[in-house]
Order: sequence, then C-alpha cells, then structure tokens
Amino acid sequence: MPGLRLALAILLLSHGSANPLQRATGGTGPSACAPGMACCPQVTVGFCRVGCRGTLPVLVQRAEPDLKALARPHPSGVAILELGINDKGRVVSACVLRSLRSDFDKAAQLAAQKWLWKPTVVGGKPIGAVMTVTVATPDVRGRGLTKPPRAPSGDASTLAAAVVLQH
Repeated sequence: MPGLRLALAILLLSHGSANPLQRATGGTGPSACAPGMACCPQVTVGFCRVGCRGTLPVLVQRAEPDLKALARPHPSGVAILELGINDKGRVVSACVLRSLRSDFDKAAQLAAQKWLWKPTVVGGKPIGAVMTVTVATPDVRGRGLTKPPRAPSGDASTLAAAVVLQH
C-alpha cells in the first residue's frame, strides 16, 4: 500500500495538480515550519515551477526592507530570494539563494513576506508558484543597475528566471 501512495503522489505532482496537503490547508501548504520561519521550502511542494503553463505572478503590493536595524556601514548590492507564493497571492516562503549580508538578507526576507501578488493562474484556477527575485539596496536601485526585464506574455515557463522588482 505505501508504494501505491507514493505512485499516486508522483502522478499528482507530475500532472501539476495541487498538493493534497495544500488543498486541505486552504492553499498555505503543510504547516511543517516553525512560526516566524521565513524560509520554508516544504510549503512549496506541488507549486508551479519552471515549465508550467499559465500566467506569471504579478506584484500588487511591495514593502521595502527596513534598513534602520542594519549594522553600519550599510551593505551595497542585491540579495537573491526564492519566493513561494500561494494560490491567494501571499508569500509563504522566502529563502535566500545568494546572500548580501545576513542582516540585509533577513530584512529582505521579512519585507518579501509582506508582498502581495496576483497569483499564477493555470486552467482558470489560481495555483501556488515559486519564483526568484532580487532585492536591491537603495543605492543600487538608485543607480539604475537593476532594470526590470520585459515580462513574457502569458507563459509561466520562465517562472524561475530572476525577476528584478524595483519601486
């Protein structure tokens, strides 16, 4: 019987169906992570990644990292985060892929968790998605070094490509 369950889980994931745990918890995924944990890749199991068809998530509301708590001198550059965005458009996981400095990384993660997205839509239904974003320090954004790329039209096959979000 365990083999049948494993085969069923693989079948569901290979056909892009939502994770049963994700459906059961209202799109937030399993609650295997400690409260307040920014990086929780377990909740993105079954989310759309590179190659799924549908619309890309669209940023609706952005919060900037709080730089007041950062050690001086402030860092300069970008942190790269992998975001898990649920079917309601909420960031449920923000993992650091490339660190700038640990205090800025944490501020970027906390800010990203406040972002609100119009979720990915596949077959007329919103689904969870995983995408990569860069969060730049104000001096880098101010120099225009992080220009947003042109968004592909209607296809989420480039979902994990770095998306530069600037305000």
